[in-house]
Amino acid sequence: MKTPRVTLVNPPATYAQQIPQKCFPPMGLLYLAASLESAGAQVDVMDANAAGLSHDACAKRVEAFAPDLVGMPIYAETAESCARCLATIRNRCPHIPIVAGGPQATVSPSWVFREIPSVDFVLAGEAERSIVSLARAIVDDALRCTTIPGLWTRSSTTCLPVENINKLDSLPLPARHRLEDLYARHRYYALLVADRHIDCLITSRGCPHQCKFCSNATNRIRYRGIDACLDELERLRSRGVRTVEILDDNFTASEARAFELLDRIRLQRFGLALRIKSRADAVTEKLMAACRRAGVYQVSLGAESGSASLLKAMNKRITPAQIRRAVRLILDEGMACHTSWIVGYPGETRQTIAQTADLIIELKPTTAGVSILIPYPGTDVYEQAKRQGTLEGDWSASSSEVPWIRLPWTNGREDLVAAKRALMRRVYFRPHYVAEFGKRIVREANVTLARYAVQELKRSLTIGISSFACKAWR
Repeated sequence: MKTPRVTLVNPPATYAQQIPQKCFPPMGLLYLAASLESAGAQVDVMDANAAGLSHDACAKRVEAFAPDLVGMPIYAETAESCARCLATIRNRCPHIPIVAGGPQATVSPSWVFREIPSVDFVLAGEAERSIVSLARAIVDDALRCTTIPGLWTRSSTTCLPVENINKLDSLPLPARHRLEDLYARHRYYALLVADRHIDCLITSRGCPHQCKFCSNATNRIRYRGIDACLDELERLRSRGVRTVEILDDNFTASEARAFELLDRIRLQRFGLALRIKSRADAVTEKLMAACRRAGVYQVSLGAESGSASLLKAMNKRITPAQIRRAVRLILDEGMACHTSWIVGYPGETRQTIAQTADLIIELKPTTAGVSILIPYPGTDVYEQAKRQGTLEGDWSASSSEVPWIRLPWTNGREDLVAAKRALMRRVYFRPHYVAEFGKRIVREANVTLARYAVQELKRSLTIGISSFACKAWR
């Protein structure tokens, strides 16, 4: 019986010339690799993003490994890079089948086939089991699409339903050894973590909430066992990891479980610095104290807007008052607080943007990330914009332009970009943040943060000048 050989590719960055805020290991691919290895397959995991590989370099590596199957996750915002990379692989290795997975493939397999001609198969949903079946079927020349849940071909009109994996502890641990070289070269990092001995942990999948802009609104969450999480943390510590990013969409979704896991981490004395995500309405004084005692040094909140009406429209189910309380409780415990905010949601006005800026300035979170709304296919806000005729652009893999939603006061997406940059300048050019980031750069000798600060300063000033020129021309 032939042993399957599979190459899994994390595609090159769409904007490789820019310094991103973070670069984490592709945990989804590492879980797939672990499942394939457990089934006896030989696997090559190529993180072209972290390694800085070109499309041609990716294709050459695929050719050298000579796999029976190439797999790549497809995200709507990186579809252009994925399409070009897979086209280069197909040109060099025309007979190797290619399978696409990930969020975009799950939401719309037909879109993937239409936009990325190099793709032969799509695996929808969680693919740890189905990719093993597909690889085995290919090498045995016994492919029967109807026998593999979630598998689509170009001629498919339907597929067997795929169920989420409920028993997460049944999955083998991520195959981190497949990226040992990148770990050794410290290619993974978070901007505010000067020490690059960093890795990630997943303790749950899914989110019980239904935010209208979220592509992961599953209304259900599945948990790993506490002992399994502790075992993986111990393995990370033995690898020399010092900082762990817990990737759960909502680590505090179950308060009782969060307390139990945090207490067990404290008792085991891992000595790890942890970063978690929470909702503002889940933040309590007692829970934040437990976080600090367990080694959590940063809590991230999806705040989204300073406008109560917009938060309601998003179905966020939090209020500005809850955001205020959450940020203050986190900071009072001596932990860092990262907040994320959205500009451009339907109903957004210059006044609501000002409300968001006012709230950030008032609360002074450690960091505030602002992004323009991305209407992901399948989300409520995407469908709403399509119905109302306000969706601009499409998710074409031949275009580098990200779709956006037209508002009454916008003439083009550049108006949203200018509004976002104006908000960022108003927040980050204040003495508080200038001083704090300056001290952090010097104290931690954080060269990456310094380079990022220069990059964003140049970009902000450039866009500010361009915006002024456009307004003057009008």
